[in-house]
Amino acid sequence: MTGLPTPFVTALAGPASVPLGRASGEIDAPVGEVWSGLTDFANPQRLAPAIASGSATGEGVGAVRVVQSARGLLIQERLLECDAEVGRFRYEVLDIGDMPLAGITRYECTVTLQSLPGDRTAIEWSSSGSADRAIGPITEFLDALYARAKDSIQAAIGRGAAN
Repeated sequence: MTGLPTPFVTALAGPASVPLGRASGEIDAPVGEVWSGLTDFANPQRLAPAIASGSATGEGVGAVRVVQSARGLLIQERLLECDAEVGRFRYEVLDIGDMPLAGITRYECTVTLQSLPGDRTAIEWSSSGSADRAIGPITEFLDALYARAKDSIQAAIGRGAAN
């Protein structure tokens, strides 16, 4: 208990986090192979055609990467979690800058993997953050982006088509 009035405490905490996007599917490859590709933090372009290049400073949690999109946009991201035991990879965007998510003021993404029978992997993206305008268009964009990322990972790592 802070002893401060509730509105003051809420203002100190910053804008409320809201769900921004979610997508899930299956990849026809063992979870270890998907994990290895997904967590190559310095080389996101290997799994996403919309990314032209990536580079990272540091390693492991706390590493910062700069991602350049195929359109030339630069996005800075920091790795928050990379836990192979639970299959969770989490990062935040440090500089929204010219990111194509107009209105996003904070963005964090979590990717989780789960091993499935037959050397298959369940993958799920979920993101949250805050925005200074309606999030409908942002959510549609992110849902489509995550679905394309799943397809790209399937093509790069998996065996044939999957869900």
